Amino acid sequence: MVEEIKSHLEHSCPGTVSCADILALASRDAVALLGGPTWNVQLGRKDSRGADRDAAENDLPSPHENATGLITKFAEYGLDARDMAALSGAHTVGTARCLNYKDRVYGNDGEGGADIDPSFAELRRRTCQAGDDAVAPFDEQTPMRFDNAYYKDLVARRGLLTSDQALYGCGGPLDHLVEMYSKDANAFEKDFARAMVKMGAILPPPGTPVEVRLKCSLVNMN
Repeated sequence: MVEEIKSHLEHSCPGTVSCADILALASRDAVALLGGPTWNVQLGRKDSRGADRDAAENDLPSPHENATGLITKFAEYGLDARDMAALSGAHTVGTARCLNYKDRVYGNDGEGGADIDPSFAELRRRTCQAGDDAVAPFDEQTPMRFDNAYYKDLVARRGLLTSDQALYGCGGPLDHLVEMYSKDANAFEKDFARAMVKMGAILPPPGTPVEVRLKCSLVNMN
């Protein structure tokens, strides 16, 4: 889909709109189409001249991360705990593989542990019987709608990943944020949109070779 959008743009205004900007705009529009908020996307990004999957994935929080690790990881990019809690709400849509959630649904005792609803753990263990690639929705209530059901799941101890449930259950500010978002969809959407703008302003490391790619899957041959 991104390549199709890029081909239309190259026809209309060659070498002008980066693939990075296309992704940022498409993310915003996808959220809006699923019933979520919208926001102004800062344009002018450039595309990298290289790609390193291992390095990119190393910068992503682990699905097994605890709250301290999550806060630390986001802080490295100038995002605070409130940004992290709001951006995590993107998990109101999408799916994860059993490989990434089986540690939570089985736990140390094979039953999922104390921080998970037993019926939810049993449901997801049945999903995992199909193997590590078996997928489950992050939000089982409204998996194709961008809403605040993700936070309602956390309050009910039905977060899919360990890193999801880490946002709720330890007391303190994160618990208060999750409870607020679970009750006030407007507060969640406002904070999510603000955090997306903030995240969109993160710059690449100094000295990173950049360009406007003519095809998103390939660097320019020049």
